[in-house]
Amino acid sequence: MKNIGKILGLVGVAILVSALALAQITVGHITGKVVDETGAVLPGVTVTLTGPAIAARTFTTTEKGIFRFPNLTPGKYTLKFELEGFQTVVRKDVEVALGTTTYVNVTMKVAAVREVVTVTGEAPVVDVKKTAVSVAMTKEVLENLPTARDPWVILDQVAGVQVDRVNVGGTQSGQQSNFVTHGDSGDNTMWNIDGITITDMAAVGASPMYYDFSAFDEIEISTAANDPRLQTGGVALNIITKQGSNDLHFNIHSYFTNDTLQWSNLEGVPNLRSGYKGDRINQIMDYGGDIGGPIMKDKFWFWTSYGVQDIRMWTMADYPDNTKLKNFNLKFTGQVTKNDRFTLLYNNNEKTKQGRGASPTHPPVTCFDQGGPGNMYKLDWQHIFNENFMISGKYAFLDFKFHLLPGAWRITGGPDQPTYDYATADWGRSYYYYYTWRPEYQGNIDGNYYKENVLAGDHELKFGFEYRKTPVRTVSGWDTNAVAAYYKGYPVEVWLNRETRFDVTLWRYSFYVGDTYTIKKLTLNLGLRYDYQTGKNNPVDIPPCPLAPDLLPGINFAGNDPGIRWKNFSPRLGFTYDVFGDGKTVIRGSYARYFNQMSVGPISIANPAAYAEIDYGWTDLNGDGYVQYNEIDIAGGPTWYSGVDPNNPGSNVTPNTWDENTTAPHTDEIVVGFEREIIPNFSLGGNFIYRRFGNYTWMPFWEPGLDASDFTRYDMTYGGYSFYYYDYAYQPAGRYLHNRPDYRQVYKGIEIYATKRLSNRWMFRANFTWNDHRVYYDSSNAYIDPTNVDMVDGQYMAYQTGGSGKTDVFMNARWQFRASGMYQLPYGINVSGVFNSRDGYIFPIAYRTYKNYGGWTYILVEPMGTSRLPTFWMVDLRVEKTFKLKNYGSLSIAGDIFNLFNNNMILGKQRRLNSSAFNETWEIVNPRVFRLGIVFKF
Repeated sequence: MKNIGKILGLVGVAILVSALALAQITVGHITGKVVDETGAVLPGVTVTLTGPAIAARTFTTTEKGIFRFPNLTPGKYTLKFELEGFQTVVRKDVEVALGTTTYVNVTMKVAAVREVVTVTGEAPVVDVKKTAVSVAMTKEVLENLPTARDPWVILDQVAGVQVDRVNVGGTQSGQQSNFVTHGDSGDNTMWNIDGITITDMAAVGASPMYYDFSAFDEIEISTAANDPRLQTGGVALNIITKQGSNDLHFNIHSYFTNDTLQWSNLEGVPNLRSGYKGDRINQIMDYGGDIGGPIMKDKFWFWTSYGVQDIRMWTMADYPDNTKLKNFNLKFTGQVTKNDRFTLLYNNNEKTKQGRGASPTHPPVTCFDQGGPGNMYKLDWQHIFNENFMISGKYAFLDFKFHLLPGAWRITGGPDQPTYDYATADWGRSYYYYYTWRPEYQGNIDGNYYKENVLAGDHELKFGFEYRKTPVRTVSGWDTNAVAAYYKGYPVEVWLNRETRFDVTLWRYSFYVGDTYTIKKLTLNLGLRYDYQTGKNNPVDIPPCPLAPDLLPGINFAGNDPGIRWKNFSPRLGFTYDVFGDGKTVIRGSYARYFNQMSVGPISIANPAAYAEIDYGWTDLNGDGYVQYNEIDIAGGPTWYSGVDPNNPGSNVTPNTWDENTTAPHTDEIVVGFEREIIPNFSLGGNFIYRRFGNYTWMPFWEPGLDASDFTRYDMTYGGYSFYYYDYAYQPAGRYLHNRPDYRQVYKGIEIYATKRLSNRWMFRANFTWNDHRVYYDSSNAYIDPTNVDMVDGQYMAYQTGGSGKTDVFMNARWQFRASGMYQLPYGINVSGVFNSRDGYIFPIAYRTYKNYGGWTYILVEPMGTSRLPTFWMVDLRVEKTFKLKNYGSLSIAGDIFNLFNNNMILGKQRRLNSSAFNETWEIVNPRVFRLGIVFKF
């Protein structure tokens, strides 16, 4: 009964502080034990923590000799241990990394007189209580390796992460990379900056902003075994920006490369597209600086930064693609009282781009001009009640918006009616426009409560609450709301559209509680999370299609609530076992269930003002190449339609249907791993990861009663392949949102990693990952259209991505290997490098044909994964010389060579079997390029 009372007491504390939150991890911790020379624990020792940007904190060791300092920003700290009758011990340069616990065990000797012993010792590299599969990219990694200086390149160094683009020296930094990990599609990625979730819910899983790489202090990247503070099982990036300290410091950086500093690597490329010159750098400049220091020492500090990336490229078709990224940060930190600390952060970032999407089929007039600023405001307050209880609260407002405009508006003065050729996939004259507003509101409180000697063990309780509101408003449409479609230069169709407008508001309320329960060498991580997600459609008015207002009239939508509510409890269970009790060898295991984050899709399905298109035949009677109303074959009826009922195109009721009981997709995950400190600061480990993905939501074209048995099979032979597809008499007007029955994906993976943090003049990281990700249809209920099912069922799953001028990419690598490191030579010379290799991504050969159901469709002619692109590998190298300027800081000059061996691996080919350009090389790795970097630090 006594133990039951203690349990209820702990639960009561959790409920009492249920205003604690699922804020993302922005800190690390220091803990340890103090003993005497005989190994007996020493209670009552006064431990004082000091650092460059905090007020001194003290802790008196417990009856078990334990001390702890949670919630510390990454950096180096000093610990001082004092007890009457013992030597005073000072432990310097205790390093705290993001999301990890640093263990410091101290032995104090009896002393007749007061004396001080100063120790600079290395803390264990293994965290014996951590179950998460994560890596902390420290300042040494971010600053000293040759990279393209954006977070997507850092992701490409993490075990299990597959990125769709190869960024050679910044060639891809003007556009976000897509990526997947451990079977997750990327939609569940969570972006966090200084503890605030900023994930874009309109392009779910994407970052809403770009970054000044020099503003990063550290990045923690979690890929599996996430604790209850994280909602999903996708990648979680925790980006921590720098802050001021008691020492005034400032940095200035400049990195430069241009076309005269790059090579050519076209020689020997097979099936090279005619006129192909490859993606090439015109000029890239990356410059800026930051300054930080005390406003009042030990009380208030400031830090500010400004950075610009000016990225000018030539695409494979010799079209310009120019991007400028600007980023400004301002941060104030204050120690208001001994127990109260605040942080105030403001960020402004802006992206301007001309030529987004430039490719062989997209000349400049059909590319996007992009622009739009973003602002973030964030306040963080931390209060320490006592040595065992602390709480912090955060509030943030993010004001994000941008636009995409057809290049024709700038180049030819537009608007102009776009053209498209079915045979060549070439666009002409113009394209579509897109405006979006995506503000975010977020408030959360999180905290820790520690309790020893309960149920024979020690407890660290974590609990929390979060509120997030993410409105999304967009206005888009094809230029003039009509597209003239051709086939081999002959007019065939007109695509009629009306402007698309949707205004959606999403909400999420989340709670969690977790306990890290330690009994001797065993630690249990127990957690439970609850998420409530919903949304609504706000009123919008849509004007008619200007070319044919009778065929596609305007509508007035009053808004609605589709009634979809995702209510999910997520268990998180894990353990670690310190095998020998010395903190050097640990076995880990965990089970978790994750639920997806809700995007705008399940809500906007109920919006009749979403995308609507009706296609009709077209005869160019006057030969001017433009569609006029009298040239539309109205009598022949629509040839295709989507998002609208052609029999009632002005209806304020959407043709779509949805199941109000639709629930969130989920992931079940099991992870088993180990880690061993081989030598000081060097560990070797591995993980086996199993994931089962199910309960997917999907939105097929559908009408009541339609199923796979209604489709007719058509057999074909072409190009030496025999294959078949299915079709239906017509395409239903609406889609149906519901949970996909009898459909699942399974991922199994093994990763092995080695980590050597910077000490004794060198650091090193390496990882190898084996991936097996498959798709399974357990019955015919899992699909409507049977086309391609036989080629996919039981085969490799590959997420398709592309766009922004890139060919289609199907991300599935069966293996990956990465390594990076640095060695510090005498005379201030550093040599560092990055090696990246992986299995070639899948190249799914397909026959393209037009179907009544689904329109233009790619028919697979072989099982998914049969054909692959060549194996990819690349080496980047840096040589850096640092000059000490006595009392005036240091000056570093670095020379980076990207794609050192000037490889020309194929990244993309024409995969359409019935194209005259089939198997033609469309994209290769960018050539070798040299970059000069200059950094001044004071």
